[in-house]
Amino acid sequence: MYVTMFMNIVNVTLGYILIYGIDLNPLGINLQTPSYGITGAAISIAIARIIGCIVIIRALFKGNEFISMGKIFPFKIDVETQKSIFNIGIPAGVEQLLFNAGKLIVQVFIVTMGTSAIASNAIGMSIASIINVIGNALALSATTLVGQYIGRGDIKELRVLYYI
Repeated sequence: MYVTMFMNIVNVTLGYILIYGIDLNPLGINLQTPSYGITGAAISIAIARIIGCIVIIRALFKGNEFISMGKIFPFKIDVETQKSIFNIGIPAGVEQLLFNAGKLIVQVFIVTMGTSAIASNAIGMSIASIINVIGNALALSATTLVGQYIGRGDIKELRVLYYI
């Protein structure tokens, strides 16, 4: 939170200087910067984010009682567990890759149809996303419950959940 506030202060200050430019000659300081407009805004955001990234990385490597790089991987990686995760994760990742590639191809066709088609597609995708929220929430909660029942060894209750 502190880093974000610091980044925002840097962004606003640099943004003003780079967007509008400053002239400090009336104060006796020989400093003038040109106004860069929207390019200045982009530069100030980039500089603020780079500074924030440096501060966060330094804090991670320095560490404190709450977080440090040494606490991120305090465990040994089990190769067999990783294989079973990849056996599920890689096909799921490929499925998502193909799904999104299909959406991209559809988007390429829609862009050629004009702004009305693009707006209609955006509205349709928003409606579909809202409808999918319910199904995704149920799938996520069912996954959690199935994991809990299997972890407890309570297969009888799992079967009841399956029929619901």
